[in-house]
Amino acid sequence: MQESVVALCASQIGCEVGSWPMSYLGMPLGSSPKKKLIWAPVLEKFAKKLDGWKASFLSRGGRLTLVQSVLSSLPIYYLSMFKAPKAVLFSLEKMMRDFLWKGGDLMGGDHLVSREEVCRPKHEGGLAIGRLDMRNKGLLMKWLWRYPLESNSLRHKVIKSRYGIAENCWDTQSGHRLSPRGPWKDISDLYGEFLELVKFKVGNGATIRFWEDIWIGETTLRSRFPDLAVVSKAKNMSIKDLVAIEGEVGNCVASWNFKFRRNLMEREMPNLIVLLQLLEHIRLLNISEDIRLWKPDPGGIFSCKSAFSWFTSNHNSGELFWTKTLWKSRCPSKVKVFGWLVALGKINVHFMMQKRRPFICLSPGWCVCCKKSSEEVAYLFLGCCMAQRLWIKLLNVFETQWVLPGSVPLMIVSKVGGVRVDHTYGGQLS
Repeated sequence: MQESVVALCASQIGCEVGSWPMSYLGMPLGSSPKKKLIWAPVLEKFAKKLDGWKASFLSRGGRLTLVQSVLSSLPIYYLSMFKAPKAVLFSLEKMMRDFLWKGGDLMGGDHLVSREEVCRPKHEGGLAIGRLDMRNKGLLMKWLWRYPLESNSLRHKVIKSRYGIAENCWDTQSGHRLSPRGPWKDISDLYGEFLELVKFKVGNGATIRFWEDIWIGETTLRSRFPDLAVVSKAKNMSIKDLVAIEGEVGNCVASWNFKFRRNLMEREMPNLIVLLQLLEHIRLLNISEDIRLWKPDPGGIFSCKSAFSWFTSNHNSGELFWTKTLWKSRCPSKVKVFGWLVALGKINVHFMMQKRRPFICLSPGWCVCCKKSSEEVAYLFLGCCMAQRLWIKLLNVFETQWVLPGSVPLMIVSKVGGVRVDHTYGGQLS
């Protein structure tokens, strides 16, 4: 349509003529979210916040509070709709890291702890700041969870008519029909990871695929019994379709028909017996529908918080024994952060400076207090004679005795007041 015609129509209706791209309800429309220009407002908000804070007058604990409560929340609106480009995430996280460790990008200072350690939950030895890419992933997965639950909404109908229904009858198809400019392309790319984190509670069994979905145990039956799944013709068929004889109301399924394309061989029979034993307690409730459950949450309900916690947590490592005592203490936040650095051995003693700048700091680096041993974290705070005299004076003030622990983490969890610690360093102080 010619611009003159558009202008004429707009004047008759009484509205202005717009152009693409445009902003609607704070969201950019008409342009690809992969372009860094779309994310310029978020970067500007970050810079404006940082310019207004007097970072040089804030302790590291105060800066940590601002990073967790303010900076981490600024891009959530955009991250809940679009997949952020890596360059944008890098810029945002760099501003957060520089503010935390240096107070700003123009101020000096070392990043004492790596990004991976800082982003871990506190019980795993981190600061629970979290990575923005993981937060982005959790926020986008929200739409995958909501899609089958909002079958009457306009959004559901539009997406369904545009992309169709997937083989599992719950989600939309993903493939070449998805526009690379639209947000649903990036959202649908998370389907594979999303489906690994959901399982099903059986109702009538009409919408749960027997072999392909997780509905009994923690894995699919296809991955648990691959030899049986290969010879079955029941690809993408529901549980209800494989029931040969239903039991009475409230009772277990009486018989199954797995639709094998041939007779099973002798070596396959033991797996069939195990499968039947696994299914002998399955009941189909015709009065209730199948339910999808979110595995990271004990209640089975999806939340962005549970998704974010799942992605950021290292599931192979347990809780560090000293973290709860440190973060639950009544100390000021700046003291907690310093104690965290000391427990990890990350403060700038000579030993660490030599590792960070071997071309400047020469070895050996004697303890600055006693000049008797190399300056390491445990020695500086516990083994040095001046440190021990300081502990003795402190204990004399409270008229108590204490066995000095062998490490800073043990010192954090130690109890003062006659309670002895098995791991000693330097003997009992009295």
